[in-house]
Amino acid sequence: MELEAKMQEPGTTVVITISAQSRSALAAFYGLSPGETQQRLAAWLASRGVAAVLDLGTARDMALASGRGGGP
Repeated sequence: MELEAKMQEPGTTVVITISAQSRSALAAFYGLSPGETQQRLAAWLASRGVAAVLDLGTARDMALASGRGGGP
């Protein structure tokens, strides 16, 4: 997989964002709460080398803050 190959390169940090809609759909499918779904996804992705798993809303806020030169 291309992502896995990229993750092996020195200096590469992988951050994944998940939308509320995707998290809710997975939660409903597996009968979990959205919070538990986020925790399980984050743990599974971390076990594969992902540095961080962010809610898409949080990632959007961070991008907007960095664009205006401020912090979150």
